[in-house]
Amino acid sequence: MSEDLNYSVIMAVKNGVNFLNEAIESIYAQTLKPSEILVIDDHSTDSTKELLRKSYPDVSVVNNEGDGQVKAINLGIKQAKYEFVAFLDHDDLWVRNKQEIQLNLLAENNELESITSGVINFSPQGSSRELGAARVFGATSFRKSAFSKYGFLDESIAHHGIIEWWLRAERQGINLAKHADVGLMRRVHSSNSGTVNKSASRTDLFSILRKQISEEGQNET
Repeated sequence: MSEDLNYSVIMAVKNGVNFLNEAIESIYAQTLKPSEILVIDDHSTDSTKELLRKSYPDVSVVNNEGDGQVKAINLGIKQAKYEFVAFLDHDDLWVRNKQEIQLNLLAENNELESITSGVINFSPQGSSRELGAARVFGATSFRKSAFSKYGFLDESIAHHGIIEWWLRAERQGINLAKHADVGLMRRVHSSNSGTVNKSASRTDLFSILRKQISEEGQNET
């Protein structure tokens, strides 16, 4: 079944040259190869575009002009050509069989809208922590139709827009499966957006959680 499955990979990147090569190579190393790779460049000022042009001419580069990660992800979803979509941050890595496992499970169950694998956080210093199956886009494969059904990411949220999307989709009953196999190696480093913009990130997260609590209270009344 695997050889008949087509999927798009969406990667939002801004100034990612330090890690980008490893991330893309982990995509190419998949036992089930992608049908297209879309890199949405958020106005990088380093040599990200030059690296892509020289080393990965088959990757489609889309300009986002500095409008932020959330808008970049939405742009990638809209431009994706295939029924199945997957995401990888430019500083993270996929385990080799992540896509083969997930796409086969999606293809076997037409009602399934997304499937999430296990995640390991790792640091440049060599430490690691296994998180289990986590609501992280990089660990998940989706039917593209899920974003038509539950909406795109909220572009008014600068940080944690993915968390807000998951909460919204789960309230509306998304059909989500999880499997224990580790599929994503998530790199934790000093340039992570949540670390660089810690105060704004915390403010957005609290706002999302307050909204979630308020909507849950309204549904109970």
